Amino acid sequence: MENIKTISFIIPVYNERNTIIKLLERVDSVDLGLEKEIILIDDCSSDGTREIIEELSEKYLKIYHNVNMGKGAAIRTGVQTASGELLIIQDADLEYDPEEIKILLSPVLRGDADIVYGSRFISSGARRALFFWHMVGNKFLTLMTNMVTNINLTDMETCYKLFKTDIIKNVSIEENRFGFEAEITIKACQMNCRIYEVGISYYGRTYHQGKKITWKDGVSALKCIIKYGIIRKFINQEPFLEKFLRKLRIRKILPYIQSKIICDIGCGKDMAFLNAVSPLVYKCIGIDKKVSAVSYSNIEVKNFEFQNKIPLEDESVDTVTMMAVLEHIENDIDMIAEIKRILKPEGVLLITVPSEKARPVLEFLSYRLHIVSKEEIMDHKRYYTVESLKDIIISSGFICMKIHYFQFGYNIFCCAQKLLKQGNRPADKSAE
Repeated sequence: MENIKTISFIIPVYNERNTIIKLLERVDSVDLGLEKEIILIDDCSSDGTREIIEELSEKYLKIYHNVNMGKGAAIRTGVQTASGELLIIQDADLEYDPEEIKILLSPVLRGDADIVYGSRFISSGARRALFFWHMVGNKFLTLMTNMVTNINLTDMETCYKLFKTDIIKNVSIEENRFGFEAEITIKACQMNCRIYEVGISYYGRTYHQGKKITWKDGVSALKCIIKYGIIRKFINQEPFLEKFLRKLRIRKILPYIQSKIICDIGCGKDMAFLNAVSPLVYKCIGIDKKVSAVSYSNIEVKNFEFQNKIPLEDESVDTVTMMAVLEHIENDIDMIAEIKRILKPEGVLLITVPSEKARPVLEFLSYRLHIVSKEEIMDHKRYYTVESLKDIIISSGFICMKIHYFQFGYNIFCCAQKLLKQGNRPADKSAE
């Protein structure tokens, strides 16, 4: 892949004075064909590890927690600091061999994967025989994760996880301890990231040698699977009618999508439309003020304040979609002009807006019943009629191919095409 120059090693460290130097020697010696950014996060070690780290070369980035917060918290700190295009989590306990990072890199460098897990259970390499009940617990947690995400991992709990950095930076890491493994897996699946597994060797430690994970961490991981995979997904996300209304708008627009480059303005945090349409098109671009910049699969997401210029080149996309967004924008005419700028000649604009008829209904559903977001409705700058929307579209240099009310007259759909030249206007087809 292009533009991958540096890999960031996130190394969480807690009481590893016997292994940290040897681990760093192995990381330094492995040739990955990339620059290395090595970030050590000492999680308030009490065995002299911190003093060893303080004496290390300045080529290592060293961060110190003054309170023991847990592995997840240390990884969160490292992710915030990382600047490489790729990021790998490398434990300091010598259970994983840095030479095998080359195996994890391969699917990403080929352009196939966004995230790669090193599985201890599909390897043909060396694997130390240890703790039967750990293996059973691991497979049970992996099974539960697979059930809530509908993927088929063999080793969710592996510590060897390689990410495109912009993806993991776009994930809010909440768990402080080993629950991080389940949390990041579920959230990555909810983003529709392409996750691959490769087989790796495993040189497990005994508790006498310093292994720290216990049965309590397994219980905690199960709670995380329920929290992120079930409760957050189905109950505590947003007013329930929001998703239903969004699906109706998506269904209205999907038949008009062409298999080219599409830009969805106001894509939302869950990027529901982009995820639905991405298998059908060459490239998807999502733009929203509520999202962080991220790129995965054939989807690219850009952060954008709607009063600014759209961050795309002139005549760079084939189709622009805007569902229930225009009514939130202060100057809707300027926004349509910006859309015209980024559309290719004869490019298509697909847009839905609420009608005047929808105002009292939406206000009742939000203010009284609380099943539609009150903040969203309060942010509406205006409502439309077919005539008022059509006037804006035509005056901006488009021809209305179709424009009509739908959903019992509560919404308006418009399919418009950019004119080749302002003076070369084809007949209005909106009434056909």
